[in-house]
Amino acid sequence: VISADMTHGGLDNNGIAMSAVTGMGLAFYMGLNAARRWQSVLAYCLAGFMAHVVLFSHSRGGMLSLLITAALCFLLTPKRPREYVVLALGILLVWRLAGVNVVARFMTIFGDEAVDAKGGGRLDFWTACWEMLMQNPWGIGPAHFPVVCSQYGITAGRAAHSTWMQTAAELGWPGLAFLLVGVYGICIVRLWPLTREKTPVADPLLRVLARMVISGLVGFIVAAQFLSAEAVEFPYYLALLGAGTLRIHSQAQPAPVGAIRGVRRRMIPYAPVPTMTRSLVAANSMQ
Repeated sequence: VISADMTHGGLDNNGIAMSAVTGMGLAFYMGLNAARRWQSVLAYCLAGFMAHVVLFSHSRGGMLSLLITAALCFLLTPKRPREYVVLALGILLVWRLAGVNVVARFMTIFGDEAVDAKGGGRLDFWTACWEMLMQNPWGIGPAHFPVVCSQYGITAGRAAHSTWMQTAAELGWPGLAFLLVGVYGICIVRLWPLTREKTPVADPLLRVLARMVISGLVGFIVAAQFLSAEAVEFPYYLALLGAGTLRIHSQAQPAPVGAIRGVRRRMIPYAPVPTMTRSLVAANSMQ
């Protein structure tokens, strides 16, 4: 079990779990759409390892995010026999890995064990953030929550245990809207139509990338509600991947839906669209 005092890359057990669940969707869809069998096996193994990291991290927010990400992957994935089998095996594996202690830990997500002896319970932190936001709709200032939290019954110097609540308290409604909606929300909403089989796309890889980005960002958004991690780079790069996918899709001439389905497994661009690498280079050069 990862101790709450253990860190990696500047992240505690909650941050480690958040990073793992954010990357799990990418690995899953890589395995589902890889061109070679060994690549699929490798990607599935990595997805399983990341799911296991979330479980033995004992991060309750990470576990909740894992459940929501799994449900979202089921929603986004085409419902064909092969996909059903893969999803079912993944769910059974996670269910087997989650022992009694993990389940017991998860059930205390808002209970007595959520209380931090160093500064109050998680809900106490969130309540303090909400009061700050109501009193200061434009925010109390960047990085000011640890400075003023003692005025709201929280030990001075503590983080808010929530990226979104602390962002709202420090940067107000505009800051929360620009980050949560402007960076992540719009990206998810714009990519969602590409995940549907009936939506014409010029390259089958665009559909896969859309599913990767959406599953990863949703996992991050849920997990980030339970820890302050505004400086973690992974979700920003993921949103950038989504932006590049949308840029290429907007410039490409979609091919007929039937033709796209015929090359989905081979993962090669459908004419007249150039290769994905050359398209990314061209898109970046136009910035």
